[in-house]
Amino acid sequence: MAVPPPKTILVVGSSGLLGNALVRVFGRFTDSVVAVDLPDFDLASRSLVRASLENLRPDVIVNAAGLGNLDWLESRPNTAYHIHRRGTVHLREAAERSGALLVQISCAECERGHSVFAESKRAAEEEAARWPQHLIVRCSTLFGPMGERSGGHLLETILNAMRRTRRFRLIHDMTSSPTYTDHLALAIHGLIARERTGVYAIANAGSASPYEFVRELAARTGIPLELEPISHAEFGFLAPRSVDTSIPEGELPHWSEALQEYLDHRQGTANGEVQAARATGSRCFAWSPK
Repeated sequence: MAVPPPKTILVVGSSGLLGNALVRVFGRFTDSVVAVDLPDFDLASRSLVRASLENLRPDVIVNAAGLGNLDWLESRPNTAYHIHRRGTVHLREAAERSGALLVQISCAECERGHSVFAESKRAAEEEAARWPQHLIVRCSTLFGPMGERSGGHLLETILNAMRRTRRFRLIHDMTSSPTYTDHLALAIHGLIARERTGVYAIANAGSASPYEFVRELAARTGIPLELEPISHAEFGFLAPRSVDTSIPEGELPHWSEALQEYLDHRQGTANGEVQAARATGSRCFAWSPK
């Protein structure tokens, strides 16, 4: 029996936090991963998207692009909808032309939130769902290795700030499901490999506030920190936010275990040992969607 050729997977937003992980993780399984991002690939341009993908005709299009600064977007709704909604329309049209699976990366915030960000991401989901071959993946807050265009995340912000201070004021009354991007990327690969469609919510198990997350970070690193819990009202966000974006059904390893794995990864990278650690498979796991 002839072996079918590997699927060509296009990752849009490949330089972002999750996009970076998708390219790395998918690359463990296939050489047919095409990574695109700004400035060479602008998903907001219909003509550019069409011209870029005319000859590629991917089997899977993963839309991991987007803008995540809620406060900045709150006063720029046209930008939010242009990138999130219109960009998704252009990728959906490309998927329709090639018969590709469209994987739309979304978030728990869009289910419950009322910010410009949340509403534009909700509109993007609706556009993706117009193509029957769609897979919408909702996630919670993310952490992991930074991409070239990553906007940053709480863990790296704290680790970098430790060079200057050990005192932090952190929100205690907002919860999420902190999720390691490599774990999420593996789960998404599993869904694609099993040709799943529809809507999935995926996260590392458990939930935590920023205060609880950094407290766990301090415990696992052994670095003494002075942490002061504050309310989200005290923090003074400009855009409205959901106080709970956790994903109760998260089936990936617990977020605290994922945190330790990422800390080990960071240390391994610094020591030049991460490739050897991966080769042993000592921290690999398999995830199968129900």
